[in-house]
Amino acid sequence: MIIGINDTTFSNKRNHLRRGKHNGAYYYAQEIEKNIIPRIKTNMNWVLVRPEQCPDNSIVFVHSNVDLEKLDDWLGGKKNLILVCSIEPTRDYCKKFGESILLPLSVDVDYVKQFKCEKTRDAAYCGNLWKFKHKDFLELVKPGTHILTDIPREQMLEEMAKYKSIYAVGRCAIEARVLGCDILYCDSRYPDPSIWKIYDNKDAAENLNAQLKSLGVAE
Repeated sequence: MIIGINDTTFSNKRNHLRRGKHNGAYYYAQEIEKNIIPRIKTNMNWVLVRPEQCPDNSIVFVHSNVDLEKLDDWLGGKKNLILVCSIEPTRDYCKKFGESILLPLSVDVDYVKQFKCEKTRDAAYCGNLWKFKHKDFLELVKPGTHILTDIPREQMLEEMAKYKSIYAVGRCAIEARVLGCDILYCDSRYPDPSIWKIYDNKDAAENLNAQLKSLGVAE
């Protein structure tokens, strides 16, 4: 079973969102289902969205690295879980719920690079504005910077590709690198933008498959 972006409850809720509909977790879940899961043979369930509805015997992708305490209510008491986390602090927190493994964020490199174009603009901020947890986030962005947020991914990539430099973190930063943009510092949690390295979904699938094999849950 896959609890992904086509889950009825998830899609109905997303359709009614006024803001945040085009968040990174949605597009990452889309790519996981398209490019990673088909490369792995396992009898476990996959939970890509709605961890609050997680069944036992599941591989759970933890998309958020803040407010992790909410996972206590959602995942506490569940049996035989494998938590897939993108950074070490989140992996360490999730060890209480079961096996917790590290898988760096990845993107569909071939898809993203088709949007590359000539750089005609200086800098932009790319990412979500609707749920900041660090008050200094935008204080680190130069005043007057163009802001690209809450727009469909294709439009985001088309616009992002026009800029020489991008303020971004996570998958937005990785996509910007694929597009040939420089990454600028904008989040005090990640002071070194060089941590956002280009990593393809297919390579991530091989990495995840190897880790799941070592746990005895994949062929």
